[in-house]
Amino acid sequence: MFDYRRLSEVLEKENATLRSHIAELEVENTKRREEFIIMCDRLISKEACIAELEALTTWQPIETAQKDGTMRRLYDPTYRHQGDGFHFSDLGIWVSQAVEIHPTHWMPLPKPPEEK
Repeated sequence: MFDYRRLSEVLEKENATLRSHIAELEVENTKRREEFIIMCDRLISKEACIAELEALTTWQPIETAQKDGTMRRLYDPTYRHQGDGFHFSDLGIWVSQAVEIHPTHWMPLPKPPEEK
C-alpha cells in the first residue's frame, strides 16, 4: 500500500528547503541590486568627473568665455601665443602680459596650490 503520509512529509520537507533557497536568492538578489545601483552611481559620478576634467583642460571657443575680468589661459594663433590673460571690459579687448591680443580659444586656469 502506498504511504501518502510519508509522501506528504517528504514533499513538505522539500517545499521548506525550496522556500529557504528562494529566500536566500531574494536576499542575494537584493544585495546584487544594491551593488549594481552603487556601481551605476559611481559610474555616473566618474563620467561627471571626467566631463568636468575635460572642460577644465580642453580649449574652448573664445565666444564662450565670460568677459568678467577673470584670468584665463588664452590662445592667440596670430602670434602662436598661449598665456594667461583677461578681458578688459572698459576697452573691450583681451589682454595678456599688458598687450592686447586676439585669442580664438580659452580654458580655465587651474586652482592655485593650497597654502600650508
